[in-house]
Amino acid sequence: MEYSEEDLKKIRELAEDLMTPAEIGTLLGYEDGRIEAVCSIPGNAVRNAYLEGASKTIHEINKLLLNAAMAGSPFALQKVCEAKNEIQGIFEL
Repeated sequence: MEYSEEDLKKIRELAEDLMTPAEIGTLLGYEDGRIEAVCSIPGNAVRNAYLEGASKTIHEINKLLLNAAMAGSPFALQKVCEAKNEIQGIFEL
C-alpha cells in the first residue's frame, strides 16, 4: 500500500501526541494491524514519519526534564541521572 504525503503528515502529527501506531491506525481508518506492521519495517516511510513525530515530542520532554533537574526538582534529577546511565551503558563495551 502506498501512503501519500498527507497520510505521512497525519501519522507524524499523531505520533507527536505520543499515540501508538495502533491508535493512529484506528483514527485514520486503516485495517486493524496495518500501521503496526508497516511501522516495524526499517526504512519504511510510515515508520520514519512515526519515529520523527514521536522523537520530536520526546526531545521536548527531555529538555523540560533537564531544565527541571537544573532548577532542583528531585524527581527530574533522578530521571535525568537514569537517562545518563542508560546512555552511558549503550556506549560502554
